[in-house]
This record gives sequence, structure tokens and C-alpha cells, in this order.
Amino acid sequence: MSYLGYSQWRRIARIVGAVALGYVSIWDPSIAAAELIGMIQTGGIVNPNFFGTIDPGTGAVAPLGTATFASGKYATTYDPVRDIFYVSDLPTSNGSFISSIIREINGKTGAETDIFAVSGGRSAFVVGLEVNPTTGMLIGMIEPSGGPNFFGTIDPGTGAVAPLGTATFASGKYATTYDPVRDIFYVSDVPTNNGTSFSSQIREINGKTGAETDIFLSGAGGFAFLVGLEVRNTGIAAAPEPPTVLLLLGGLLGIVLYARRGPRSTLR
Repeated sequence: MSYLGYSQWRRIARIVGAVALGYVSIWDPSIAAAELIGMIQTGGIVNPNFFGTIDPGTGAVAPLGTATFASGKYATTYDPVRDIFYVSDLPTSNGSFISSIIREINGKTGAETDIFAVSGGRSAFVVGLEVNPTTGMLIGMIEPSGGPNFFGTIDPGTGAVAPLGTATFASGKYATTYDPVRDIFYVSDVPTNNGTSFSSQIREINGKTGAETDIFLSGAGGFAFLVGLEVRNTGIAAAPEPPTVLLLLGGLLGIVLYARRGPRSTLR
């Protein structure tokens, strides 16, 4: 999940939910070309809020598609394999309402598809969301109608919600992050719309089993409270671009053929 508030771009537009999109591969740290995509709040009545691209070099914003949204600040997630941007229908800054609608927006065209989360035939409210880029499955924190909150998966095709593990949590909206390499979901113990309390506890939830491990922060002066979190995968090796891969494969094939046939004498 990537979340941007007011920044150096505030003179151009208000960015209320954005992620970085790599043109080649999310796994390649050496990517030279990338752009930001996100939700832009114009602040005016004549020009509605919109989904669009943001040039990281100039800050230039350009609409993409026709999706619009309510005013507020949003927690978003992105599938780099399928180039799909996901966001709840309601902002995290709305402390009164929660939504069962996940908005799926194509990162190339801006075309929108709505996903209606359902659990047991009833609406399931999504309050924390990430995506597994390997499987395309959504995972997150669910507040079902008339039942306890739980961690689970959401099928992006059908909206069907399935509990995963036994983790439960307090009502509210959460800012989450996800480690796609180890398939681990991370979230603070306290929701973002709780404006009075902080937590030193990070909840680590296995994306395959739902098993939970709690991490407790500690600082030199005692407790350390978490107010923002992402995962930094330093062990990910740069993935060669397709042309490089083809050259490498061609070279290896030549070596194998040469080794099998052996050198040819030029003497007659």
C-alpha cells in the first residue's frame, strides 16, 4: 500500500492515493522509467476528482479514464503483474461509514470494474486491502455484517470472501503493507481512523495460512509507536529485461552446441 498526502505537488493537485508503476517489472530495482498513478483531488466543483498519472520528474498530472470518487484520503494497493489499481469506495478519512465495494482500475486505460465483497451471502466491508501479485488474489481485513471481524481473501472475479486463519481486530480502517516475496501481510494493531491512540504492535499475518505473529516495537526511551510502515526487500535481485534474457539464452545455447559438436579443424 502506498499513501501520499500533501507534498511538493500540492501546488498542482492534491494526491490522495497513489502507487508507483514500473514499465518493466516491479522486481527490478534498476528500472529507469516509471510513473505514478493515483487519485487526484482538484478541490473544485467544476473539475471533479479523477484517477490519473503523475509524472515523478515534473509533477504533471493527466487524467486516465473516467473514474471519479468522493473527497477524502485513500489507502490503495496495486497489482504490478496485471497492472491493476485497487481502492475502497470510501476514503479512510471517513470515520462514519465503511464500504463493501472495491474499485478495480486498469493502470493502462483507467477503465473501472467494481468488485462487491460478499461473505455468507451478505455484504462484507473491506477495511484493509493488499494484493498478491503472484496469484492475483486480494487479501485483507474484513468487517462482515453481523459477525466478528476477520482476516481473509477476496476473489477479485466474484467478490467472494473467505476467512484465513483466526486473527481478529478492532473495528476501523487500516493502512496495510505486504511483502510479496515472503507472502506476509503487515498492519498496525490500531486503525488509522483512531485519532487518539497509537500502537507499538505490528501484526504479521501469513498470506497462505493466516497465522499471526506479533512484533512489539521498542526504543531507547521505552515504547516506540508505529505511524507508517512499508516493507523493504533488499535481497531481491534485479531481473534482466526480456532482450537481455534472450541474449543470455542465445549465448548459453551456442556454448552448449559448441561443447557437443567440438571444435572443427580448418585443415584439409
